[in-house]
Amino acid sequence: MNDSILVTNTPTVEGLYTTISQITVSFKRIDRNKVMYCDAFIGGQEPVSSRQVVVDVWYQPSVPHVVVYGEANDRFPWLQNGTGTLKCHSSDYGNPNSTIHWNAHRGVPNKEGNLIIADLVPNDNGREVGCKLENNFTIKTHMHAVSRPIRLYVEYYPNLQYNVSSPLVVNESASAYVLCEAYGDPSPVIIRWGNGTNGSILKFGKITRQNAEQTSRSSKVICLFNVVYDQYNVVV
Repeated sequence: MNDSILVTNTPTVEGLYTTISQITVSFKRIDRNKVMYCDAFIGGQEPVSSRQVVVDVWYQPSVPHVVVYGEANDRFPWLQNGTGTLKCHSSDYGNPNSTIHWNAHRGVPNKEGNLIIADLVPNDNGREVGCKLENNFTIKTHMHAVSRPIRLYVEYYPNLQYNVSSPLVVNESASAYVLCEAYGDPSPVIIRWGNGTNGSILKFGKITRQNAEQTSRSSKVICLFNVVYDQYNVVV
């Protein structure tokens, strides 16, 4: 705490003096909550009662960073339909304590300032989220404490798409095929049909009235990522 003192004495009409003592202080954050005293003395007399003031030093927060937070989903990846929590972490939130502001496509802050993103959907995957800390110091000095953005990683169920609409209508004795493509995160590794066939294409030979029911059963799709089932119907 660096300081300089200026004392001025002004005589009054009664021959007395008015003394003004002025101190200029350069405060640092370590001076916060220190107490400053002012005592007045007159020669040969007891000192007049002291006056004191408690120092409150405003300063900026440290640059924050976004971290994945919470007991259930404390790391990426998050899972579709779940809930994720992000915390705007800083080694020093400044004085006065900072307010947290989120830059996110969606989510609701809780009373601790953590961002809660509920009912996770595929569209959340890859989104960027950042945060900013703001207090009276940053507002008055136009300084900023802004985090780098973090990219959300949400795994989601495969979306199955076919090259033809369901049900596939096939004339008796005709042949046909169905192309199934699966999209998800992580990428689905196997497409398996109800008849045990692996791969994205299911081929039907000559379909008769007698094997139509079996053909329909064999057209069920199993996609190996949290095992997704989808019934693709074939009508003869």
